[in-house]
Amino acid sequence: MATIKSFEVQGIVVSSVDYKESSKILKVFTRELGIVSVMARGAKRAKSKMQNLTSIFTLANFTLNRSKDFFYLEDGVILDLNIHLREDIKNIYAAQLCLELVNRSVVENEPQRDIFDLLAKTIRFLGISPNKHRLISMFLIKYISLMGYRPRLAQCVICSKKDMEKKGFSIEYGGICCIDHQIPYRYLEKNEYNYLLYLLYQRIDEVDDLDIVKINVDEKKINSMLLDFAQTKLEINRLMVFKAYQNFV
Repeated sequence: MATIKSFEVQGIVVSSVDYKESSKILKVFTRELGIVSVMARGAKRAKSKMQNLTSIFTLANFTLNRSKDFFYLEDGVILDLNIHLREDIKNIYAAQLCLELVNRSVVENEPQRDIFDLLAKTIRFLGISPNKHRLISMFLIKYISLMGYRPRLAQCVICSKKDMEKKGFSIEYGGICCIDHQIPYRYLEKNEYNYLLYLLYQRIDEVDDLDIVKINVDEKKINSMLLDFAQTKLEINRLMVFKAYQNFV
Protein backbone atom coordinates (compact mmCIF):
# COMPACT_ATOMS: atom_id res chain seq x y z
CA MET A 1 0.00 0.00 0.00
CA ALA A 2 1.41 3.39 -1.02
CA THR A 3 2.47 5.75 1.75
CA ILE A 4 0.62 9.06 1.70
CA LYS A 5 2.42 12.19 2.89
CA SER A 6 0.66 15.46 3.62
CA PHE A 7 2.11 18.93 2.86
CA GLU A 8 0.96 22.39 3.90
CA VAL A 9 2.13 24.88 1.26
CA GLN A 10 1.46 28.39 -0.02
CA GLY A 11 1.05 28.57 -3.76
CA ILE A 12 -0.24 30.27 -6.88
CA VAL A 13 -2.24 28.38 -9.50
CA VAL A 14 -0.31 28.97 -12.73
CA SER A 15 -2.26 26.67 -15.05
CA SER A 16 -5.33 24.46 -15.05
CA VAL A 17 -6.40 21.68 -17.44
CA ASP A 18 -9.71 19.82 -17.30
CA TYR A 19 -9.40 16.11 -16.52
CA LYS A 20 -12.29 13.78 -17.29
CA GLU A 21 -15.76 15.03 -16.37
CA SER A 22 -15.26 16.55 -12.94
CA SER A 23 -11.57 17.02 -12.16
CA LYS A 24 -8.65 19.30 -13.01
CA ILE A 25 -4.90 18.92 -13.22
CA LEU A 26 -3.18 22.02 -11.91
CA LYS A 27 0.30 23.43 -12.01
CA VAL A 28 0.81 25.17 -8.68
CA PHE A 29 3.90 27.25 -7.97
CA THR A 30 4.48 26.72 -4.26
CA ARG A 31 6.88 28.56 -2.02
CA GLU A 32 8.00 25.38 -0.26
CA LEU A 33 8.16 22.79 -3.07
CA GLY A 34 8.50 24.79 -6.28
CA ILE A 35 6.18 24.00 -9.21
CA VAL A 36 4.17 20.83 -8.66
CA SER A 37 1.45 19.02 -10.63
CA VAL A 38 -1.70 18.58 -8.58
CA MET A 39 -4.82 16.50 -9.20
CA ALA A 40 -7.95 18.33 -7.98
CA ARG A 41 -10.62 15.65 -7.97
CA GLY A 42 -14.21 16.90 -8.27
CA ALA A 43 -13.11 20.55 -8.70
CA LYS A 44 -15.42 21.06 -11.71
CA ARG A 45 -18.57 19.98 -9.91
CA ALA A 46 -21.13 22.77 -9.59
CA LYS A 47 -21.20 22.76 -5.78
CA SER A 48 -17.50 22.05 -5.24
CA LYS A 49 -15.78 24.39 -2.78
CA MET A 50 -12.64 23.89 -4.84
CA GLN A 51 -13.85 25.88 -7.86
CA ASN A 52 -12.33 29.18 -6.72
CA LEU A 53 -9.42 27.44 -5.04
CA THR A 54 -8.34 25.92 -8.36
CA SER A 55 -8.81 29.05 -10.50
CA ILE A 56 -5.76 30.43 -12.27
CA PHE A 57 -4.09 33.37 -10.43
CA THR A 58 -5.42 32.19 -7.04
CA LEU A 59 -3.01 32.54 -4.12
CA ALA A 60 -3.82 30.10 -1.31
CA ASN A 61 -2.59 27.87 1.46
CA PHE A 62 -3.00 24.37 0.07
CA THR A 63 -3.13 21.01 1.81
CA LEU A 64 -1.63 18.47 -0.58
CA ASN A 65 -1.41 14.71 -0.24
CA ARG A 66 1.39 12.95 -2.04
CA SER A 67 1.13 9.36 -3.19
CA LYS A 68 4.13 8.03 -5.11
CA ASP A 69 5.06 10.82 -7.55
CA PHE A 70 1.79 12.74 -7.66
CA PHE A 71 0.09 15.36 -5.52
CA TYR A 72 -3.63 15.45 -4.76
CA LEU A 73 -5.50 18.51 -3.52
CA GLU A 74 -7.06 17.78 -0.15
CA ASP A 75 -8.10 21.26 1.01
CA GLY A 76 -7.09 24.89 1.01
CA VAL A 77 -7.66 28.40 2.28
CA ILE A 78 -7.81 31.20 -0.29
CA LEU A 79 -5.56 34.15 0.52
CA ASP A 80 -6.23 36.19 -2.60
CA LEU A 81 -8.33 35.42 -5.68
CA ASN A 82 -6.63 38.35 -7.44
CA ILE A 83 -10.03 39.45 -8.70
CA HIS A 84 -8.50 42.74 -9.87
CA LEU A 85 -6.83 40.90 -12.75
CA ARG A 86 -10.21 40.05 -14.25
CA GLU A 87 -11.33 43.68 -14.28
CA ASP A 88 -8.98 44.67 -17.11
CA ILE A 89 -7.88 42.62 -20.13
CA LYS A 90 -4.44 44.22 -19.86
CA ASN A 91 -4.03 42.82 -16.36
CA ILE A 92 -5.03 39.33 -17.52
CA TYR A 93 -2.53 39.20 -20.38
CA ALA A 94 0.25 40.74 -18.28
CA ALA A 95 -0.33 38.22 -15.48
CA GLN A 96 -0.58 35.32 -17.94
CA LEU A 97 2.75 36.34 -19.44
CA CYS A 98 4.43 36.16 -16.02
CA LEU A 99 2.82 32.81 -15.18
CA GLU A 100 3.66 31.25 -18.54
CA LEU A 101 7.26 32.42 -18.37
CA VAL A 102 7.68 30.86 -14.94
CA ASN A 103 5.79 27.69 -15.85
CA ARG A 104 7.95 27.10 -18.92
CA SER A 105 11.34 27.85 -17.40
CA VAL A 106 11.35 26.83 -13.71
CA VAL A 107 12.24 23.18 -13.11
CA GLU A 108 9.45 21.30 -11.33
CA ASN A 109 9.80 20.11 -7.72
CA GLU A 110 12.67 22.48 -6.92
CA PRO A 111 11.93 25.25 -4.37
CA GLN A 112 12.51 28.78 -5.73
CA ARG A 113 11.40 31.04 -2.90
CA ASP A 114 12.83 34.29 -4.29
CA ILE A 115 11.08 33.70 -7.61
CA PHE A 116 7.83 32.81 -5.87
CA ASP A 117 7.94 36.03 -3.82
CA LEU A 118 8.74 38.07 -6.95
CA LEU A 119 5.82 36.53 -8.87
CA ALA A 120 3.33 36.94 -6.02
CA LYS A 121 4.25 40.60 -5.53
CA THR A 122 4.10 41.33 -9.27
CA ILE A 123 0.65 39.76 -9.59
CA ARG A 124 -0.58 41.80 -6.62
CA PHE A 125 0.78 45.09 -7.99
CA LEU A 126 -0.81 44.56 -11.39
CA GLY A 127 -4.05 45.60 -9.71
CA ILE A 128 -2.47 48.66 -8.12
CA SER A 129 -0.01 50.17 -10.58
CA PRO A 130 -1.10 51.95 -13.77
CA ASN A 131 2.39 51.37 -15.19
CA LYS A 132 1.95 47.90 -16.72
CA HIS A 133 4.96 47.93 -19.05
CA ARG A 134 7.25 49.17 -16.30
CA LEU A 135 6.01 46.59 -13.81
CA ILE A 136 6.41 43.70 -16.27
CA SER A 137 9.85 45.00 -17.27
CA MET A 138 10.82 45.06 -13.59
CA PHE A 139 9.59 41.50 -13.24
CA LEU A 140 11.47 40.36 -16.35
CA ILE A 141 14.86 41.81 -15.47
CA LYS A 142 14.65 40.56 -11.88
CA TYR A 143 13.37 37.14 -12.95
CA ILE A 144 16.11 36.72 -15.56
CA SER A 145 18.67 37.66 -12.90
CA LEU A 146 17.31 35.08 -10.44
CA MET A 147 17.46 32.45 -13.18
CA GLY A 148 21.18 33.09 -13.62
CA TYR A 149 21.16 35.51 -16.57
CA ARG A 150 21.56 38.87 -14.85
CA PRO A 151 22.37 41.42 -17.56
CA ARG A 152 25.84 42.92 -17.35
CA LEU A 153 25.28 46.66 -17.19
CA ALA A 154 28.51 47.96 -15.62
CA GLN A 155 30.89 47.49 -18.56
CA CYS A 156 31.10 46.30 -22.15
CA VAL A 157 30.52 42.55 -22.42
CA ILE A 158 33.21 42.34 -25.13
CA CYS A 159 36.08 44.62 -24.09
CA SER A 160 35.11 45.49 -20.46
CA LYS A 161 35.23 49.22 -21.21
CA LYS A 162 33.30 51.40 -18.77
CA ASP A 163 31.57 54.74 -19.22
CA MET A 164 31.07 54.40 -22.98
CA GLU A 165 29.60 57.50 -24.57
CA LYS A 166 27.37 55.36 -26.80
CA LYS A 167 25.98 52.01 -25.71
CA GLY A 168 24.12 49.09 -27.18
CA PHE A 169 22.48 46.11 -25.52
CA SER A 170 23.50 42.69 -26.82
CA ILE A 171 20.89 39.99 -26.22
CA GLU A 172 23.34 37.31 -27.38
CA TYR A 173 26.12 38.38 -24.99
CA GLY A 174 23.80 39.44 -22.17
CA GLY A 175 24.63 43.06 -21.49
CA ILE A 176 25.79 46.44 -22.72
CA CYS A 177 28.43 46.80 -25.40
CA CYS A 178 30.37 49.40 -27.34
CA ILE A 179 28.59 50.08 -30.62
CA ASP A 180 31.73 49.62 -32.74
CA HIS A 181 31.93 45.89 -31.99
CA GLN A 182 30.73 43.68 -34.83
CA ILE A 183 27.85 42.09 -32.92
CA PRO A 184 24.06 42.58 -33.07
CA TYR A 185 22.80 45.05 -30.49
CA ARG A 186 19.89 47.34 -29.61
CA TYR A 187 21.01 50.95 -29.35
CA LEU A 188 20.45 52.54 -25.93
CA GLU A 189 20.13 56.23 -25.27
CA LYS A 190 21.65 57.40 -21.98
CA ASN A 191 18.23 57.76 -20.36
CA GLU A 192 17.28 54.24 -21.52
CA TYR A 193 20.43 52.82 -19.94
CA ASN A 194 19.64 54.59 -16.66
CA TYR A 195 16.09 53.24 -16.91
CA LEU A 196 17.45 49.69 -17.13
CA LEU A 197 19.44 50.29 -13.94
CA TYR A 198 16.27 51.57 -12.28
CA LEU A 199 14.35 48.44 -13.28
CA LEU A 200 17.07 46.17 -11.96
CA TYR A 201 17.72 47.80 -8.61
CA GLN A 202 14.43 49.32 -7.48
CA ARG A 203 11.86 47.25 -5.60
CA ILE A 204 8.57 46.18 -7.16
CA ASP A 205 6.66 48.35 -4.69
CA GLU A 206 8.59 51.37 -6.01
CA VAL A 207 7.32 50.86 -9.54
CA ASP A 208 5.31 54.10 -9.56
CA ASP A 209 8.02 56.31 -8.06
CA LEU A 210 9.64 57.21 -11.40
CA ASP A 211 8.54 60.33 -13.29
CA ILE A 212 8.69 58.93 -16.81
CA VAL A 213 7.88 62.34 -18.34
CA LYS A 214 11.13 63.78 -17.01
CA ILE A 215 13.36 60.97 -18.24
CA ASN A 216 11.53 60.56 -21.59
CA VAL A 217 11.84 56.80 -22.14
CA ASP A 218 9.87 54.61 -24.53
CA GLU A 219 8.88 51.99 -21.94
CA LYS A 220 7.30 49.73 -24.54
CA LYS A 221 10.61 49.54 -26.44
CA ILE A 222 12.54 48.47 -23.32
CA ASN A 223 9.78 46.02 -22.39
CA SER A 224 10.00 44.40 -25.82
CA MET A 225 13.79 44.17 -25.58
CA LEU A 226 13.63 42.48 -22.17
CA LEU A 227 10.98 40.04 -23.41
CA ASP A 228 13.26 39.05 -26.29
CA PHE A 229 16.19 38.75 -23.88
CA ALA A 230 14.20 36.53 -21.50
CA GLN A 231 12.90 34.24 -24.22
CA THR A 232 16.36 33.90 -25.77
CA LYS A 233 18.23 33.14 -22.57
CA LEU A 234 15.54 30.80 -21.23
CA GLU A 235 15.34 29.06 -24.63
CA ILE A 236 11.62 29.67 -25.07
CA ASN A 237 10.67 29.84 -28.76
CA ARG A 238 7.67 32.08 -28.21
CA LEU A 239 5.34 32.58 -25.28
CA MET A 240 1.79 31.60 -26.27
CA VAL A 241 0.40 34.81 -24.77
CA PHE A 242 3.11 36.95 -26.41
CA LYS A 243 1.04 38.28 -29.33
CA ALA A 244 -2.01 39.07 -27.20
CA TYR A 245 0.22 40.81 -24.65
CA GLN A 246 1.83 42.98 -27.35
CA ASN A 247 -1.54 43.89 -28.88
CA PHE A 248 -3.40 44.78 -25.70
CA VAL A 249 -0.86 45.91 -23.08
